[in-house]
Amino acid sequence: MELFWTCLLTIAVAVAGGFLFTKIKAPAPFMVGSMFAVAALSVCTGLAYFPDALRPVTQSVAGSFIALSIQPENVKELRSVIKPYFVMVPGMLIINILLGLSMYYFCGMDISTALFSSVPGGIMDISLICADMGANTSQVAIMQTARLLFVMLLFPPMLKTLANRTLKKQQAEGQAAAQDAPASQPDAVAEDIPVEKYAALTRRQQVLYTFITLAIGGVGGFIGYKLAIPAGTMTFSLLFAAAFNLITRRAYMPVFVRQAAQVGSGALIGAGLTLADILAMRTIIVPAIILIFGYVIMNLGLGYIIYKAKMLDLTTALFATTPAGASDMALIADELGASGPKVSVLHIARIITVVALFPSVIALVIGAVT
Repeated sequence: MELFWTCLLTIAVAVAGGFLFTKIKAPAPFMVGSMFAVAALSVCTGLAYFPDALRPVTQSVAGSFIALSIQPENVKELRSVIKPYFVMVPGMLIINILLGLSMYYFCGMDISTALFSSVPGGIMDISLICADMGANTSQVAIMQTARLLFVMLLFPPMLKTLANRTLKKQQAEGQAAAQDAPASQPDAVAEDIPVEKYAALTRRQQVLYTFITLAIGGVGGFIGYKLAIPAGTMTFSLLFAAAFNLITRRAYMPVFVRQAAQVGSGALIGAGLTLADILAMRTIIVPAIILIFGYVIMNLGLGYIIYKAKMLDLTTALFATTPAGASDMALIADELGASGPKVSVLHIARIITVVALFPSVIALVIGAVT
């Protein structure tokens, strides 16, 4: 019973944090605000608790919501993520190795720990993998946690500012030039949820279609979860809900459901942060600075390369190359004007590749160095 009340307190604090960050007009307020508020609760009181069993539920809702953006007329456009993928993944692997070697040579970390600390993958996935390859799992987990916190707090406002500046510059050059180069313009508006399609729905129909969409996405998420593949829950919930939407065009979900998913994601991240984690970060300040600096260079470099090559609009390219979770970034990207489906697909592809390929490459690098 005590856990129930602690969980209820955590949820209340997460929601309050979301609304507070909405008032100060922070990017992705419900996710970042809830994460910040719950992390403060956890560090200061140790009372934060959000059951990890709800993670698949949050991921299923996120995948189902993103699926609403996938319409029959723009399915073919998802082919446009193939070229960005072959730019993004090799670039991330090269930077991963360079960052790992930098921390190995200049910070005194062992080579395995250094390389796995800089892998742009999930904290749990990477921690489990690195344990089999002789790395210091606690250091890797702390570095990955620091990476996630910095990315969630720093990257959304930074990327929003950069994308807005570029958009204003394009608008200043004239509407005619913008129309002549549609591939370089933000396409999220065209791919966002077609709200006008639902304008005629009654409240009863909205509730019914929301329930059906969540149920179908939940079934897909459960299958993905049971298959135990990287990002499987979100991937299958997205596929199932997208199939329902493409076949029936009746998938529906109100915006507050996405906000609830963001609050859940933020609470999960924040509840996992403890005072011990904060204190332990003092020992990895220099490696963490190297890591975050390298990630910023990677994010901006790869994002602008993809954008300049006219593979994606700038906002989508920047969010697609952000080293964070697929569901987290897809939810934030969708809110800040990027293409949620494209960001989601690229992040899922990146996570699968990281888990399947990066450890083998890291093993080769370790063998070459030692």
